[in-house]
Amino acid sequence: MHGEYTVEVYDPRRGQDYRFRLGGGKFSSSLEHNLLVINISPRNTIWRSTHSASVGRLRESYVNLVVLVMQHTSKSGFFSLSPLSKNVKDADIPEIREAQHLYGSTLGYYEPTPEKTRRMLELRDRHQTYEEWIVGGCIRPFDLPRKTAKWYQTEVGFEFEYFLAQSSHLGCLFYRGEMGEDIIFTRLFAGIDDSLDSWMSLLREQDDRSG
Repeated sequence: MHGEYTVEVYDPRRGQDYRFRLGGGKFSSSLEHNLLVINISPRNTIWRSTHSASVGRLRESYVNLVVLVMQHTSKSGFFSLSPLSKNVKDADIPEIREAQHLYGSTLGYYEPTPEKTRRMLELRDRHQTYEEWIVGGCIRPFDLPRKTAKWYQTEVGFEFEYFLAQSSHLGCLFYRGEMGEDIIFTRLFAGIDDSLDSWMSLLREQDDRSG
C-alpha cells in the first residue's frame, strides 16, 4: 500500500495467479499462461503531469519499459480503445481511422518498433478521456469475436476481456482503464526484473513526494 495507489504483483515464478472472470462462468489465469502481472490502482496525476523533472523521468522510464517489453515478448504490436469516443473520432488519427471497429471498440496492429510504440503511448496520453486504452504486443493476431447468436447474450468487442480470453496470444499488455487503473501483463524474459524494479522505484519516489 502506498500513499496514492495500491500495487499488486502476481508472479508466476511464485505461484501467484491473477484471475479475471470472463463470460460464461470462465476465468482467465495469468499463472496458466506464465504471465507476470502488476496491478496499480488508482492512477493519480503523475502519469499525465509534466510539471516536474521527477515526473518526466517517471514517464520516460514507463515508456522505456513498454518498449523493452515489446521487443522481448512480441512479434506484432497492437492497440485497442473502447468505446471509440467523439474526442478520438474528431482527432482523425490515421492509425485509428484505418483500424478494425466492432461494437464501438477499436483494434489495430502495428510494427513494434520503438518509434511506433512511443507514438501509440503518446496518442493514449493525449487523447484518453473516459475510454479504456490498451497498448500491447502479441505472438500471433487475435481471433475476431464471434457475433452473438442470441439477443440476450453479451456482445464482446475489442475490450480487456477479449484479450484476456486469448491470453495464449499475448506477449504483453499495458491497460489503462477509465477508473484510473493501470495493469501490466508481460511474459518473462532475461532482464525483466531489473527493468521493473527501476521503474517501480521511481513510482514509489514520486508517490512519496505527492503523499
